[in-house]
Amino acid sequence: MQKSTRYKSNPDRIFDCYCEVSLKIKDSNGNVREKPWIKRRFPDTYKVREVLESVPKFAYPCSNLSIDDVTQFSFVLTNIDSKWTIGYCMISPTTDSCIVLLSQLPWHETFFKIVAHIGSIYTIESKQDELLSFLKALYQCKIPEQPNGKLVVQPSLSGLTKKFVYDVPDHHSLASIPQDRNLTEYYNAIGIESMITLFASALNERHILITSKKLDRLSACAQALNTLLYPMHWQHIFISVLPSDLLAYLQAPMPYLIGVPEPTFKKLKLSELGDIVLLLADDDVTQTPHDDVKNLPPGIANSIRNELKSQVALGDTVSRAFLRALVMLIGGYREALEFNDGEKITFNHDRFIATRSITFQPFLKKMLELQMFRQFIEGRLEMLNSGQGFNDDFEFEVNLYEERTANQVNLQYQDWLNDMKTKSGVLLRSINPSLKLMYRGLKDRGKQAYKDWKVKMNDSQSSNHGQAAAPSFFYSRMN
Repeated sequence: MQKSTRYKSNPDRIFDCYCEVSLKIKDSNGNVREKPWIKRRFPDTYKVREVLESVPKFAYPCSNLSIDDVTQFSFVLTNIDSKWTIGYCMISPTTDSCIVLLSQLPWHETFFKIVAHIGSIYTIESKQDELLSFLKALYQCKIPEQPNGKLVVQPSLSGLTKKFVYDVPDHHSLASIPQDRNLTEYYNAIGIESMITLFASALNERHILITSKKLDRLSACAQALNTLLYPMHWQHIFISVLPSDLLAYLQAPMPYLIGVPEPTFKKLKLSELGDIVLLLADDDVTQTPHDDVKNLPPGIANSIRNELKSQVALGDTVSRAFLRALVMLIGGYREALEFNDGEKITFNHDRFIATRSITFQPFLKKMLELQMFRQFIEGRLEMLNSGQGFNDDFEFEVNLYEERTANQVNLQYQDWLNDMKTKSGVLLRSINPSLKLMYRGLKDRGKQAYKDWKVKMNDSQSSNHGQAAAPSFFYSRMN
């Protein structure tokens, strides 16, 4: 699976900053009160003020949080270039602090294992040198090559070297259950109908609000919904966990996908938020004022239902069910690509609509206006015109879909031919030979289409081609 365009393509390092956020602070009178603040951070060279000011708010997004178990969750920060940085967090009910690793890499499983290790030692005074050694080694690690890369961290302390090996996600593969904890939590929390409703709502770029009393479930549902939009990605406001002092985002005129902790949600007046799509994740209740599922083209919702009801939801079954639905919707984009000698490959909007079934056309006309579909097309054109090309799960499923469609047409022709033989009692020698050849060729259309398309792509591309200071490893205490 291609990494989202919302992430930096080539991050400089594994993580940007480690923060230990304390929940309580003493005021000038010596009274202890709840006010999250960064107690310690690493490295001290990281001084992006707007980020450091935001971290405490997201680590403790609201008061009256109920943390009964060790909880791992993630929040998302968006920079001025619309790129995401993820905060990987862990809170324990036995401490008054939250540890946060900020990274531009969407590696939830990897970083949750890392913060679990940090969480096992960061409160132990005798292991502070061990923690610092681990953070130094992690900070210096190179980003592993894809696919099947391993992150190897080898901290040294007092002449002894330890070795920690972490698997990193393969972005050429679909999210799988149980490996992807966001998708696993999402699937376990809500049913198929709720998943389809949210999927249809996202395809219409609605105002989507998710709430839960559990921070891990809250962030997982938001992240998983975005994952199931692949090969597209949410392009508007995305806040997996919303701090209570950022509630103004819920009245934004542009689409959003926002997770609101239950204590904050209970204080909201929904009537003031307009036409929102609401998921009560703890109760598997979805509310929407729109008919987005009903307005999907024929067969889309049922294809998802049938695949998820007929198979055990392990591996990439869930991801692939939604991917195949998107193949039915937008897989025909390749027929709208225009290849002209000496020019860049372009996308013809009118042809995209004209080549699709009449029953699909009204919905696809709306899709042309979606920011995430435009970004998808721009991304594909950029890869084609730069000579990168692509060979991902989406294109693979498009080929299979074309082959199945071709075979269905071929079977329809055979049924018609047999019916005519039965009725007339004679072989239809009068059929135009070219017509027979056309239908015979449909059997191989799916396999050959991608090959021909790649040849056209390669021909077109052939025509087109005529030191920062080292950080100080100082474990700083912020006053």
